[in-house]
Amino acid sequence: MTGLSLVVCVATMIHSFKHSIVVWVTNTVRADLLVGSGDGESPGTNLPLPRSMGDSLAAIPGVARVNSFRMIRAHFGDRTVALGSLDLNAWTTTNPLVARERRSTPPDAGSAIVAENFADRFQVAVGDSITLDAPSGPLRLAVAAVILDYSSDRGALFIDRETYRSAWGDDRVDNFDLYLEPGASSAAVAAAIEAAFGKSAGLFLVENRQLRQRILANVDNTFAIVYALEAIALAIAVLGIVNTLVASILDRRRELGLLRAVGATRRQIGRLFILEAASMGLLGIFLGLVAGVLLSWLLVNVIQFQSTGWRFLYRFPFVMVAATSLVTLVAAALAGWYPARLGAKTWGAGALQYE
Repeated sequence: MTGLSLVVCVATMIHSFKHSIVVWVTNTVRADLLVGSGDGESPGTNLPLPRSMGDSLAAIPGVARVNSFRMIRAHFGDRTVALGSLDLNAWTTTNPLVARERRSTPPDAGSAIVAENFADRFQVAVGDSITLDAPSGPLRLAVAAVILDYSSDRGALFIDRETYRSAWGDDRVDNFDLYLEPGASSAAVAAAIEAAFGKSAGLFLVENRQLRQRILANVDNTFAIVYALEAIALAIAVLGIVNTLVASILDRRRELGLLRAVGATRRQIGRLFILEAASMGLLGIFLGLVAGVLLSWLLVNVIQFQSTGWRFLYRFPFVMVAATSLVTLVAAALAGWYPARLGAKTWGAGALQYE
């Protein structure tokens, strides 16, 4: 029971985490092609780009429109938060953001869109006013929406690009989001960008599909050790069944001897222990599933929120849990094979004398 409940709990946590990341990326980054500097992996290699590059990228054949993005650390009161800047109106129009709440009117230059962990951390809601400490002085903004976002565990908010330029005097860009014309090839546009800017510019280009694959691969690599621990937990559970049955045989030698004395065959006694092992497996699966579901809900909705500040979308991995339960049942039945052989060898005379 403990092994399966651990597997169900951890598998649900990972499944919920991956699902939440996919939903976030899919609904937040709809650009067909992303252009930045460095290698796209190490933040230290990503150098800001000039805003004027956006005009050059927009002139590439096949590019319909370009949105620029910049993220820095900013001060909100005595706390440090992540501040992103981009064309808010275009972003909310082209990306179906997963919003916990939003106002009916589109965001404007005086608006801010905040992440859920920012709203929870600072107790703000749509319609509230927040004030950021900008180099030009206090910047007062109205909260236009609270969205699902995992950009920063400190809390993130997003403001309009022009508002940011005016308040921070910063014209640089971290990356450009390119939306292509219908029918345009991402590979052809990427080749045209490399030809226009050359390899010396140190640009990295990644398609939306590749970005999602890279993120999910990083998630799988992060939880690789957890998958190994799940297998170990199941192995321990199976060994527990073997140990329990062997102990049961030692305690029931007299009973087994009586069964043999009245005509029970070795096959019948062996089948008895295999069915007993399968029954233990079924009971363990039922109790493990109940405990696993309860623990996974607590882990995803309470513990992870308290430890990270992020709320994840709860998703139960039905297929994986069903497959694991079936494997557990088969393993439990097979675990009864050795005790079954041991029990079948018990013969009447010696067993009846054992006390």
